[in-house]
Amino acid sequence: MTNFRVFNKSISVAKEKDNASPLKKDITETNSITIPYSSSVISFEFASLNFTTAERKQYAYMLEGFDKEWNYVGINRTATYTNLDPGEYTFKVKGLNNEGQWSSHILNFQLIVTPPFWLTWWFKALVVVCIVSGTIGFYKFRMRTIKAQKRILEKQVQKRTEELARSTEEERKARYEAEKARQDAEKAHHEAERANRAKSVFLATMSHEIRTPMNGVIGMADLLVETELDSDQKTYAETIKNCGENLLNIINDILDFSKIESGKMELEQVDFDLRTCIEDVLDVFAGKASQVGLDLVYQIDYNVPSQIVGDSLRLKQILMNLVGNAIKFTKRGEIFVNVQLVKTLENGEVELSFAVRDTGIGIPEDKTNALFKAFSQVDSSTTRKYGGTGLGLVICAKLVELMSGHIKVESVAGQGSTFTFTIKTNPSAQSLRTYVHNNLATLEYKRVLVIDDNATNLNILKTQLEQWKMIPVLASSGTQALQILSQKTNFDLVLSDMQMPHMDGIELAWQIKQYYPNLPIVLLSSAGDEGHKLYPALFASVITKPIKQHVLCKHLLEQIRQKSKVIIEEQNGMIKLPGNLSQKYPLKILLTEDNVTNQFVSVKILNKLGYHPDVTDNGYKAIEMAKEKQYDVILMDVRMPEIDGLETTGILRKELSEQPVIIAVTANAMQGDEQECLQAGMDDYISKPIKLDEIANMLEKWAIKKQEKIM
Repeated sequence: MTNFRVFNKSISVAKEKDNASPLKKDITETNSITIPYSSSVISFEFASLNFTTAERKQYAYMLEGFDKEWNYVGINRTATYTNLDPGEYTFKVKGLNNEGQWSSHILNFQLIVTPPFWLTWWFKALVVVCIVSGTIGFYKFRMRTIKAQKRILEKQVQKRTEELARSTEEERKARYEAEKARQDAEKAHHEAERANRAKSVFLATMSHEIRTPMNGVIGMADLLVETELDSDQKTYAETIKNCGENLLNIINDILDFSKIESGKMELEQVDFDLRTCIEDVLDVFAGKASQVGLDLVYQIDYNVPSQIVGDSLRLKQILMNLVGNAIKFTKRGEIFVNVQLVKTLENGEVELSFAVRDTGIGIPEDKTNALFKAFSQVDSSTTRKYGGTGLGLVICAKLVELMSGHIKVESVAGQGSTFTFTIKTNPSAQSLRTYVHNNLATLEYKRVLVIDDNATNLNILKTQLEQWKMIPVLASSGTQALQILSQKTNFDLVLSDMQMPHMDGIELAWQIKQYYPNLPIVLLSSAGDEGHKLYPALFASVITKPIKQHVLCKHLLEQIRQKSKVIIEEQNGMIKLPGNLSQKYPLKILLTEDNVTNQFVSVKILNKLGYHPDVTDNGYKAIEMAKEKQYDVILMDVRMPEIDGLETTGILRKELSEQPVIIAVTANAMQGDEQECLQAGMDDYISKPIKLDEIANMLEKWAIKKQEKIM
């Protein structure tokens, strides 16, 4: 053996102990070599000591364990093997002797190929152990899962069985009550006929006697609104007017009572905003609730359609009756109005549930059956404490029935009552109240400390603030609020109730301002409570209860912006408006706005910047004007009659060859509407009230983009 090669490279002899070479002695002195599996190409070189001519030096070799027979290679003195499996081999070589015969002397060279780790016995054993362990573990986990599911199923079966038993019992009771009601109805049939005749006379008389003074009240309220009033006085005057109009509407409804019973009453089917409907009702009772110290709150679940189709006047009538009764019979605590989505029907209708809950005197169980009977009172004695005609709940029940719903009452004497009714309606397909979420990013992740002793108020405010991605921290008293502030000072805003035990909103504000003078405080005050006016420096703003969603959003945005504005002014100084904006960026502007007051304000702001816009109050007119004259910018109101701003924008994008910049202008900021405007084809958005610096920056931004596009 003369040489041994790996990958065509000769293997050197390891001269030191730490040398990794497999050849420990010279190849001529070695009869065995061990190589790793990775040495996949090896070569043996050999020679014979026969000194005959080269042509007679012929060789044959065989790798025992790989070759099945001898390889006769003539005078070639090299043997190469590739990709040998791990194991032990014997390389044999023989040659011709001087007589030309194959020599009996055969060279034997032992070759050992060590296996890789994944072919070793210990690795295979480890794999087997892992597979067995995994199988056992999976089996145990599966058995535990099956047992857990079995326990859950057993509990569910038990629960369903109990529910079925309760349902059966309730159904039995319902059948009994239905049968009893049928018998009572037959018994009262003749009495009802007499009552109907008496009712007609009563309604005609009441209508005449109430309409006469109410005409004077409403007329004088109209005159009062036209005089110079501050904001509170104007609110009071408008409330008087609204109350008078609502009372007249109720009188008209009472006169229609006979139509309801005869089946001749027809409900209107128009689109209206549900939140506005509820807020209008609560506004009527805000002053009275404040006088008796009641919290008047409401909550509409997130999945309830914001706009529905139906008769808003009749829905208001039901809510006004229930809320009015709740205030009448409640001396302390709260009145809570809640709206929930019960289910969505296959035909696209939705079933909504309205609940009016109070903490008043409650109703005895034996008196609840008489609530929905005409001219019926819980206390019908001549010395009764609470008055009323006894028609309100009857009208409510009839109207609810016309709305494909039902009404019920749950009450505990001395603890309060909950009146719940359902209606079936369709979500509105029109955009009646449009919001754009242009600045809600300002509110995101802002920390707000909310203080209110009423748990319901805290829960509603927490839910609303979290929907705006704010971080509310709740406190149920002034003392707790001060403790929280002493531990965490990184609040952006404080939202505090006015009326709280032990420490009211004013006292709390005094203490907060002593330690945190720059922390803005927004006060939640009841209608008619003017105590905060004695301390104007304490509060950044005041919101009158019941709290309206868009009003709360507006105040929070104003305070967060104001806080940011102060920081900017301290760092950069006063921000000055460009005085020559119209000269620097001449633009042809079309203002599309249906509200006369908003038109006036917007035109004055644009005039201040040197622009003289064309004005229209209708989407159709805007389309005609845009076709006749090429405008650079169109300020588009989103909510307009006949055709809203979104639809108008879509038509303009399809029909105009030269496209103007269309900027959405809207009064509110609700999540999702910003994206809706941009998807409709608008280029940008701005919220009302329009501020001079904001509109200037907006116009400058798009004027620069227009110039860059031309260049």
